[in-house]
Amino acid sequence: MIWLIACGPNPPTVTLGPEGATTDNAISAHLTNIENDEFGDPVEHDFEWFLDGAPFEDHLGDSVAVGYTEKGQRWEVVVTAVGGRRSASDALKIANALPEVSIYLPESAATDEDLVAYLYEDDPDEGDELTFEVWWTVDGEDSDITDTTVSASATDSGQTWTIHVVPSDGDDPGEETTASVAVDWI
Repeated sequence: MIWLIACGPNPPTVTLGPEGATTDNAISAHLTNIENDEFGDPVEHDFEWFLDGAPFEDHLGDSVAVGYTEKGQRWEVVVTAVGGRRSASDALKIANALPEVSIYLPESAATDEDLVAYLYEDDPDEGDELTFEVWWTVDGEDSDITDTTVSASATDSGQTWTIHVVPSDGDDPGEETTASVAVDWI
């Protein structure tokens, strides 16, 4: 006599993504190679999530929403076909989100006014302390000013001053942001 042991359906192939996920992304398990049951319907799956190696009990389903993740965390999902005994898994590490900066600078200023730029930082990774590389150009030429303020005494009518700012969170620099102001007579 031959005994056949039924193991149930095979697990699917699972890919956790998106690749390079940051705290701005929901992460989800994408399944391929899904088997059909005896009625031709796709087999259902159970999802177990792990955060830094510990079971993550607050979530059931194929994705983890934005707001649950933090930079540096390791997320793993284990997927088992319902009625099956074998599982498949995939993991990813939450990457650093690049910092951003927006600049408020009036479009024009008089020759007797300082040019003052206000920087507004944005970094989705809580706890990152941002620094800024700042420089100004005047009519497309570099100046030696590396602060957010240009003294009125340094400006002349007809000039266009542009501030350039690159934010950094200590891990990676963000994109360069610029803003320009035209200098007019009083």
